[in-house]
Amino acid sequence: MPMQHPAPTPPPAGDFTRVTHQKKKAKTPFFTPEYTRLNRQVIVETNGQIPELISNDDILEAVNEATMIQGLKFLSAQRSTNGNLRFETNPATSADEGAKYHVEITFALEKLHIQGTNIYANSRWSKFVIHGVPAHIGTRNTPQLSSRIAEEIFQATNFSMAQPPRWLTSPANLENRGSGTIIVSFPGKVGNLGMKFISLFTRRCYFEKARPDYRNAQCHKCLEYGHHQESCSKPTKCAICAENHPTPPTHAKLKDAPEA
Repeated sequence: MPMQHPAPTPPPAGDFTRVTHQKKKAKTPFFTPEYTRLNRQVIVETNGQIPELISNDDILEAVNEATMIQGLKFLSAQRSTNGNLRFETNPATSADEGAKYHVEITFALEKLHIQGTNIYANSRWSKFVIHGVPAHIGTRNTPQLSSRIAEEIFQATNFSMAQPPRWLTSPANLENRGSGTIIVSFPGKVGNLGMKFISLFTRRCYFEKARPDYRNAQCHKCLEYGHHQESCSKPTKCAICAENHPTPPTHAKLKDAPEA
């Protein structure tokens, strides 16, 4: 007789369900709204002649004395090997916001006999503006609207956002005009995307690089407020005597120079 094997032992009573863990598909981040340390650095290019007796703490104190009146306080000031200065804002303030105080920073440094030649934000993103965006998508800046705009731009350009896109046009003007302008930020230093128009929400919109907003700043060329020197068409004036000539490095030398 063939050998008989014992019957298999039945499983214990109870309900058992096989659990399988599936990896979630990673979603494409349309934007990452955060200010990293690099996003908070304001760079001041100088003529390379910083007095040796002036410490970084002296520079930080002088600049904060000028900017704190407007509500901005830098956390640190450092100088680079090529003679430039690097200021760091607080975690809640971007470098772009800090760079708007370039007039206050310039005059604070001049009191320390430091000549600042250029001030800009050491940002990891590049800003563009898109004109003619239809207002029917929503007239208020909300997280939901930012995500919707970012997704639409991603579909058109394959670019993710470095910051949430937002309206530059006020809600009242959007309702009157029916369209407006939004500002977007792409990661990295982007000079030109090779396009002047982009299709958003079935509308052909004009696309261009954003320019710094210095509406409350002073032009270094004509000394008037409301614009910056790159777009100024007015005569150049001296920042010391307000006469029609460029500001010399040492104004005393001009005063002592013999008349022609």
